[in-house]
Amino acid sequence: MKKKIAYFIGWILILEVLLQLTAFAVQVWNNQSKKSANVSSGTFNILCLGESTTGLGGDSSYPRILERKLAIKSGSDRYKVINAGMPGKDTNDILDNIDSLIAHNNPSLGILMVGINDYWNLPDREMKWWEKSLEWMSGYSRIAKIIRLTMINMKAENSIPEEREVFISTCNQGPKYSTPEYQSQKVLEELVAKKITSYDIYLNLSLLYRQKNQIQKSIETLKLGISRLNSYGYCADSYLLQEKVIEYYEKDLKDPKKALDQIEEFLNQKMITHYRFQLLDVRNRIRKDLGMPPAKAKVLTYWENLTFKKNLQYLVKKFQEKGLPVIVMQYPLMPVAPLKRILLNDSGVTFVENVNEFEELLKKKSYNEVFSDHFAHVFGHMTPLGAQTMAENLVPVILKISGDVKKP
Repeated sequence: MKKKIAYFIGWILILEVLLQLTAFAVQVWNNQSKKSANVSSGTFNILCLGESTTGLGGDSSYPRILERKLAIKSGSDRYKVINAGMPGKDTNDILDNIDSLIAHNNPSLGILMVGINDYWNLPDREMKWWEKSLEWMSGYSRIAKIIRLTMINMKAENSIPEEREVFISTCNQGPKYSTPEYQSQKVLEELVAKKITSYDIYLNLSLLYRQKNQIQKSIETLKLGISRLNSYGYCADSYLLQEKVIEYYEKDLKDPKKALDQIEEFLNQKMITHYRFQLLDVRNRIRKDLGMPPAKAKVLTYWENLTFKKNLQYLVKKFQEKGLPVIVMQYPLMPVAPLKRILLNDSGVTFVENVNEFEELLKKKSYNEVFSDHFAHVFGHMTPLGAQTMAENLVPVILKISGDVKKP
């Protein structure tokens, strides 16, 4: 028995070594081929993908500043930086457009700073100890990474499909009733029965019940919508539902304890990160009214999002299929290690972190001099100074990838 265990461990170690060597060899070959191709091609197009943190700012956005910095450092106008940021969009939208963006812009390099808008499809439970251990091991072991990503991909493939088109077609084909109000209520009730995942149907049906003074029915409809939207994860505006439920409990049922219980239920289900803080404020206000101490907050991060993990893999793969290098860049003040654990085949991928640079900057400058708002709580949209810091952090990385020698 001991021999079998020893053989098994031995084969695992051999497999791990082979996987590490293969990945290293592929990356060396990939880097060499990209270097020779980039040097001979003349112009070097850089495609920057993201949302508002990339797309907004005009001449003061990090892509525009990056182009100017590269021209100064390289002493040429060889570098062209394309700002393909899509304000308000998530990785689903970026993935939908990636093929046409690559085809139209003919990039030599891609830069991905994505995910902060991906608040849908968050995990529905805490990870077990062995899942956390596997996630940690995947940062060092190729075998652990293969196992973990296989589990992620299997879970994603079994998830509920998007139903927006079903919602739209059902509304368009809804039955004709005698009055607009009756027609609306009947159509909405049919959509709820079909488990359509759009927050509008639950909110509007709830308001109709509220107008008819059917308070309990209104609350139950909202609770049903929240439950489904949490499970399917398509509702970027579900904070409206949270606030409505609280409003009904406080004003109509006159029971703050029930409102607090409802809030605790939402927070335990790990509701959408972007609006968690709003709900936490309401929770502590009610707790204060009830003579209770403030509660501790638990905050989620976007990289825990199952769909983000899948989409990041696909986005990187789109560049790899074209034989193009790609930079996966983390947002300001956020760690890059979780992104490294998401990607299995990281040949041709360079990871860039923006923690030290922004921490040092914030020691010298105020928050408002670096960021214009707090939209992501840890950071916000960058001011020209913030964008300049990010661009300067990228310049030596890009010069190395392109084969240019950085000027002193």
